[in-house]
Amino acid sequence: MIRGKYLRERKAIRFKRRIKLIVCALILVILHRIIFSSYSLYESEANSNLNVDVAFFVLENENLGHLITLDDLAPGDETSCSFSIANFRIEEYTDETDGQLKERQVIAETDIKYKLTIRTTTNLPLEYKLYINDNPVENASAVDQINGGATVNQDEYNTYFNKLIEYENTFSYNDAKTDTYILEVKFPKGKTATSEEYLDYTYQNIIDAIEISVEAEQVVDDTTNP
Repeated sequence: MIRGKYLRERKAIRFKRRIKLIVCALILVILHRIIFSSYSLYESEANSNLNVDVAFFVLENENLGHLITLDDLAPGDETSCSFSIANFRIEEYTDETDGQLKERQVIAETDIKYKLTIRTTTNLPLEYKLYINDNPVENASAVDQINGGATVNQDEYNTYFNKLIEYENTFSYNDAKTDTYILEVKFPKGKTATSEEYLDYTYQNIIDAIEISVEAEQVVDDTTNP
């Protein structure tokens, strides 16, 4: 009798553990879909710290993306991210004459037109500013290119997101160029309906995300691109 009761208790414990494992697996699948799938990234890298430098090299028709996760911000925090888009890159090669490792510049062989799109999730009440080829630290008159123009949208999964900007530019043929960007993020000390400041614990374990995507295409003009 005692042994039978013991076996039944062991089976019940194993059953509960299996249920917990299944629930955890489902939660992970759902989070993965929300953070990654709903944003349809062509290529992504996750970072827990926004202070990163990201470089996009557009030499032909290609779609590039970078995902940044924000999971450590509290009311009053401010941070920034810098990234660049260029129509050339520096690569290493072995010189056949002396066997030495050297560097050379590889540049796009046609005009390159690209479209930059920045989207974010809406989990935290964050404020964003974007500067193009300008630095607000060095230039007090630097212009915020978003300037309140962010819009709220829904994707095919009915997930809400903010579209901060869609910006287009064209690099001329055989001319090495780089556009640099600084994205500033601020978590304001706003007020709630009860006129109290945002409380840190209210936003603990809440993840927000920023998607940077670049769509590049070659612009072929027979009169300028032999």
